[in-house]
Amino acid sequence: MKMIKTGNIFDKDNSMNLLNLTENEINQLIESLARNPMIEADKKEPTLNWLREQLSEQKIGGAWKRRLREKGHVI
Repeated sequence: MKMIKTGNIFDKDNSMNLLNLTENEINQLIESLARNPMIEADKKEPTLNWLREQLSEQKIGGAWKRRLREKGHVI
């Protein structure tokens, strides 16, 4: 796997992970971001897609992290 330098250092304690949020909290987060007029749609859409996809995989359960990695995501 090729590492891409983005200037960000991975920190497992500060990574984007929805494990400690309830489904209601995650849905509120998604709705809030989607409605925020201060952020351009093309800038927030990748994050919204990631949030929705991660929530969907977590609801399915099982090896959801593996499935996301197989789709090319880094967790």
